[in-house]
Amino acid sequence: METYATKFPDYTFLPIKFDTTNFRTSKTFCVEIKPKQGYLRDIDRKFQKCPYCLTQYYKLKKKMITCRSSYCPFDLFSGAETRMKSALKGLLKSPQNNLKIFKDGVIVYDQESNSSDLECVLTEWFCNSINSTNKGYIDKFCNLICTVLLRPFISEEFKFCTFPTHELCTSIIEQDSKTTTYINPDLIAKAKKLLYFTGEMCNLKEGILPNNSVLERILHMQRLPFISSEYVYNTYLKFRSWLTDEIVYSNLINTIKYDEYRISYLKQNKSLNQVESPQTLKQVHIQTRAKNTNNNTNKSKVNDDYISNKHINESNENFLMSKSILIPIEKNNFRYNNVMNSEDNVHYNEKETYFYVNTESILCLQNYLLFSCARDCSILMSFRETNSNTVSSTIDDNIVQLPDGLSFVYNIRISDVDPKSLHCIEKHYQRDIDVLNSVISFLEQEFIIKNQNSFDK
Repeated sequence: METYATKFPDYTFLPIKFDTTNFRTSKTFCVEIKPKQGYLRDIDRKFQKCPYCLTQYYKLKKKMITCRSSYCPFDLFSGAETRMKSALKGLLKSPQNNLKIFKDGVIVYDQESNSSDLECVLTEWFCNSINSTNKGYIDKFCNLICTVLLRPFISEEFKFCTFPTHELCTSIIEQDSKTTTYINPDLIAKAKKLLYFTGEMCNLKEGILPNNSVLERILHMQRLPFISSEYVYNTYLKFRSWLTDEIVYSNLINTIKYDEYRISYLKQNKSLNQVESPQTLKQVHIQTRAKNTNNNTNKSKVNDDYISNKHINESNENFLMSKSILIPIEKNNFRYNNVMNSEDNVHYNEKETYFYVNTESILCLQNYLLFSCARDCSILMSFRETNSNTVSSTIDDNIVQLPDGLSFVYNIRISDVDPKSLHCIEKHYQRDIDVLNSVISFLEQEFIIKNQNSFDK
């Protein structure tokens, strides 16, 4: 039995490319933020509070926290200085699992810490600042983090996503979304009514973020179209017995393979100044796929069908994304009759029966999983103070200078971006129900206590 391990860089430190002689201090501080969900589709806006703030009631009921956080992801993603600083102060006051501060790779402030711990950390971080109070240190921290969050990625470290955003067909959605109710409407109505009487609401107004800043890139993924949570759940229920993660992510995998073939082809056959026609590259890629598939008897049935059913799988615009994906059905399958009697397209041949899932359904599920990944990712920003008069081509683009003259070299990275499994959809569905039940339970109890106090007076 062979054992494998994966080695990752430690993002709590600066990359080794930076010249240590330029630094004013030997200490490296790092801030990890899980920004959570900063975008909500109009069709999913059923309450005046965002999903993160609603989840606070669930955490209270489960005794995971003692009080609700004032942090709201929509404020952080707004791009507005006042709202962003308010969000960061909310995280500092109640870090929960959404904020950690590291010193030389070791956690020095998180949800287990207290306000005096934070004061000690910031005092050491900004030790060269003159005449600062604890409030002043917090302001410096917020200025520093806001600046970095809105900075565009350095060009040589940033690769644009070449995968196109596909629009989904709303006519299919309107028909399919009525098949199964996502969450009991009475539960939604009751929670909405109770939340209304609290008088609290999130500022769901969207702002403008600088292009290619870390927040803009994360929000771009959160905006991938999947119509609504209800449509995602209905689609998942419909096809969960047959779909796999490999099938749902297949076009992304094919895109990566195509790019690899393209680079390899150009290196072997053309100079970098010449560009091969897309049609030729397409043909090379398909022929290589067919050759590899035919030579490997362990390939999945889905890959075999791609080659043998090109008349079905050929794409309108991008051959890497087929119109549909064929999935074999055994005739003794307990759901076989349901498929045959439904409006799904069924394909026959002498040996097997297939049904194929349309591109809309695959993209809907894929985009939701990518959205979920962007919702749960972490931003890590590492800092080290440098001399304000330092001039170096290796760090110039990575310097942030505060109004009081302090300068910091920074590095920003994103982690926790492992692909989500298809079956997380069911988990998210149950979580949404649990959150609404927690909202109702908590607010009803709160209103009972308030009324009792008023009666006693």
